[in-house]
Amino acid sequence: MTSKLFQGDKNDVEAALNGSLSRLQLDYLDLYLIHWMWPAFDYGDGVQEPKILSPPTHVIWKQLEDQVKKGKIRSIGVSNCSAPMLVDLLAGCEIRPAVN
Repeated sequence: MTSKLFQGDKNDVEAALNGSLSRLQLDYLDLYLIHWMWPAFDYGDGVQEPKILSPPTHVIWKQLEDQVKKGKIRSIGVSNCSAPMLVDLLAGCEIRPAVN
């Protein structure tokens, strides 16, 4: 079974994963994807600077790698990922994305 880590769930990867596992009534996922690689933004009222609301991708990826090591995910991957973002991710990851 495959599921995705959605934009609004990037601040708590483990809770989002556990929620998916619970809803699907599973102990693990075969594949878990970061659905959208771009950070979550709050653009505010247009006067103030936009705020980044999610952690950097490498932090999220590390949390996904931790869930693989715990046995909750078999493979991790990305969705809607540009080539530059993928190259950046590959430069620092321990577990390479299974799919893009």
